[in-house]
Amino acid sequence: MALTKVSTGVVDMSGDTGGLVIAKGNGTDVSSGGERPTCNPPTTNNLGSIRENTTENKVEVCTSTGWQFLEEVGPTAVPLVVDYLIVAGGGGAGAAGANGSGSGGGGAGGLLTSIGSTALTLTPSVSYTIKVGQGGSGAVSVVTPRYTGGDNGSDSEFSGTGITQ
Repeated sequence: MALTKVSTGVVDMSGDTGGLVIAKGNGTDVSSGGERPTCNPPTTNNLGSIRENTTENKVEVCTSTGWQFLEEVGPTAVPLVVDYLIVAGGGGAGAAGANGSGSGGGGAGGLLTSIGSTALTLTPSVSYTIKVGQGGSGAVSVVTPRYTGGDNGSDSEFSGTGITQ
């Protein structure tokens, strides 16, 4: 069963406006000769009541601390708190020398993390660029009797945060 037209002293949905009409009255308490119901927590059963205060032209709600206005704050961006792990590009492998010595493997890239320390707080409306460090080039075999190392890898970066590794 659907109710199409309901009207009580508190809620009026009898019109065709598509809006909900809530109770309204001036901002003076009934105990002082006004129209606003008593809101004296915790002894009141009005907790959660919503009404329009016609003195202030604002909507108010009976809370545990008394009548409070519902304020429009507009869109709010909630900060995004993230943990991060940034790893730099690893070093390239070395090359064997002419005397038959073996070549070495490339080195691991350094790392930075927020795990165990302070997480990073990002602003939702800001664009952040993440650069992944490239691994270093491996060395080419040489004819001299010494070992030749590979090139270092490049840094990884989380721009706008000051984090580079």
